[in-house]
Amino acid sequence: LAFTAVFLRYAQDLGYGALVAKDVDPNWHIPQQELPARELLAEIAESDDLGPVIAQLPPPHAAYRQLREALADYRGQRYAERWPALPNGPSLRPGDQGPRVGWLRQRLGALDPQLRNAARSDFYDDRLVAAVERFQASHGLDVDGIVGKNTRAALNVPREKRIAQIALNMERWRWLPRQLGESHILVNIAGFHLTLVQPGRSPLRLRIITGRPDRSSLVFQSHVSHLVLNPDWTVPRRIAVEDLLPQLQRDPLSLAEKQIRILRRENGELVQVDPLAADWLAYNKNNFPYLLRQSPGAHNSLGRVKFMMPNPYAIYIHDTPAQGLFRKSVRTLSSGCIRVERALDLASLILTADEAAVTTSLRRYLDTDETVQVPIGSQLPVYLVYFTAWVNEQGELYLYDDVYDRDLPLLDRFSLF
Repeated sequence: LAFTAVFLRYAQDLGYGALVAKDVDPNWHIPQQELPARELLAEIAESDDLGPVIAQLPPPHAAYRQLREALADYRGQRYAERWPALPNGPSLRPGDQGPRVGWLRQRLGALDPQLRNAARSDFYDDRLVAAVERFQASHGLDVDGIVGKNTRAALNVPREKRIAQIALNMERWRWLPRQLGESHILVNIAGFHLTLVQPGRSPLRLRIITGRPDRSSLVFQSHVSHLVLNPDWTVPRRIAVEDLLPQLQRDPLSLAEKQIRILRRENGELVQVDPLAADWLAYNKNNFPYLLRQSPGAHNSLGRVKFMMPNPYAIYIHDTPAQGLFRKSVRTLSSGCIRVERALDLASLILTADEAAVTTSLRRYLDTDETVQVPIGSQLPVYLVYFTAWVNEQGELYLYDDVYDRDLPLLDRFSLF
């Protein structure tokens, strides 16, 4: 009985989480599965070999297995021997020479197989530039080949902290459903990217914009129910009173150029209000009586396509006219919803295998500025997740900043193990 109890605890921790997700992250709203203990014990009773039973306990996702391999690498002796801190000093640039460049080559050699066996040199050559750029890309930094303060800070993160970072993100994989669906969308909030997975196709990975720290995006699961082309935008009340009301108080006509109409309900109907006829200084977040709605078109804050996902948080994925923001490395810029680049490409792939034909058809609708709802063939699961350690489709490890400080509670709990 004692052995059975210990084994079941081990199986729960390994396969479904050592921690209760909601206890350590109140922003996590994906139901955490429980160990099917009765079925597991029955399988063991009927088996002559415990090995295969144990082997199926961890999450079946390839990314989990790859994180486990990365964890073993970081715990290896090779990393321990080559992890000195880069001394403070001016930024290191291509063409520089000196002891700090030699340290940089040694430090990156611990992580980068292409640099690991390179001859020692104190010269910042093209090979070292390429290694720095790979490091920057894999840590969510601006890829410029220059070791400034942000790149130096990432290089100087202690090895033990990186080990804990990988381990706690393995725990997050245990909190997810073991089957995500043959086709599904994974939105990694911390990594600022969305991945569409479909059988028979290479995954489509797109950059995203997520919620500001004070309006952080939540972790939950839903499904794409339908698309809306040329959506209008009913401004959420929080944005209306916190962001737009101050603009109206400074200039009553400030919303007109954005084609945002001011509406008020009278006798059960919405009636448009003249912005010059209202006393905006008399209103605040408690007594604001209006509804703000932006007309469809290229100027609309939701862009040309909205991906509807039933959820109680009023969060969805949508296009944006501000495409230049995707060039930023840190993209916590929205009010909680997920803005996605190349939204039309994503819509075309979701709708059918004949991507070219669908794109042509969608463009005809988009050119009209008419709001159109487009059903999809079957529900497409969507998971908004928060992973600061991630392995991409090529097996490359990415370590991101904890933009919402959600790793900290897990780090405290992991210190107990």
